[in-house]
Amino acid sequence: MHAVWTICKREVNAFFDSLTAYVLLVIFLGLSGTFTWLFGQGDIFFVGEASLDIFFQVSFWTLFFFIPAVTMGMIAEERRSG
Repeated sequence: MHAVWTICKREVNAFFDSLTAYVLLVIFLGLSGTFTWLFGQGDIFFVGEASLDIFFQVSFWTLFFFIPAVTMGMIAEERRSG
């Protein structure tokens, strides 16, 4: 089990050493924040409660495209390095 955590830690560190991770993180946070604020269930300050329904709807579709893209990039890099 220790080997699995070592490999996972190495892969995550390698991913965050690239610019791609930070670009995808900014895009994800920007999209989810913007859609949550603009298309939420009314104004939080007037209604008195915050609904995260739109956040989870947007994050599903955003991650639906980002996770395969990141995975394909990692697999391609792994094949390239041997």
